[in-house]
Amino acid sequence: MPHFAGAEPAKVPERLALAAKHWDRGIIYTNGTLPLDPNLPFMLHISLWGAEKTDAQLRGKHAFKKALDNFANDERAIFIYTINRQNISEMREVAEVCAQRRVQLSFNHYSPTRWYGFSGADLQGDVLSRGKGRFSSHDDQLALREEDLQTIRDTILELLEKYPATIIYSRYYNERINNPQGMFRLDPETGIANNCVILNAPHHREYRTDLTWDDADCCIPNTDCATCRHYVANYSKIMGEFHHHLDNADDFEKWLEVYETWCRLNIRNWND
Repeated sequence: MPHFAGAEPAKVPERLALAAKHWDRGIIYTNGTLPLDPNLPFMLHISLWGAEKTDAQLRGKHAFKKALDNFANDERAIFIYTINRQNISEMREVAEVCAQRRVQLSFNHYSPTRWYGFSGADLQGDVLSRGKGRFSSHDDQLALREEDLQTIRDTILELLEKYPATIIYSRYYNERINNPQGMFRLDPETGIANNCVILNAPHHREYRTDLTWDDADCCIPNTDCATCRHYVANYSKIMGEFHHHLDNADDFEKWLEVYETWCRLNIRNWND
């Protein structure tokens, strides 16, 4: 199943139209500021980085309102809120807005790039001037702390109870992803996760915009495996643990709940 990601796939609609001739399912990762052909069969994961002011600060434009205007009535669309240290307190506000606009919402954890280093704290001057690093300092940055994970876990549980028709999220995944230990086992020499099902899967291939490809790259470029909590990689990690959840009915039900959530996120009209 193809995943179409940025820069911004909506800027190349002719490529998406061509892809639709060959695949009847897939995912487009978009900021939602440009309209997309309603006949495309792919799910739309629309990036969201906080309430309107924070979203604009972190992304350089008021994308949230524009995306709501473009896709509030599109059944393919799911807003993906990337939780970071600067927007944890806005999760409830954004969930309420999404519920009022009747759009679906899920969550992703901010995962630092290798520029941030292992802890996300040791930023050098040349790094601070580039990309997301420009918002960061030792005391004010995006990288999540261990104490943030408990807050995130509890807030998501609260929102699942309050907005069951809006929030798409797995309770078991919520437990696993907010465990401070993380899910990945690192190769001591390379620092690369040797149990990531994406990095180590023979069927995964990353194509670039010039159609060159690489089997070794993750689907989230330059992510530090030591701090990776990205939803694509970590949902896939649990999905790949199927045989580890067959010892008893409770464990299998947990895995099945993750599978159901993954399908709702990735397969159009799954609930039908």
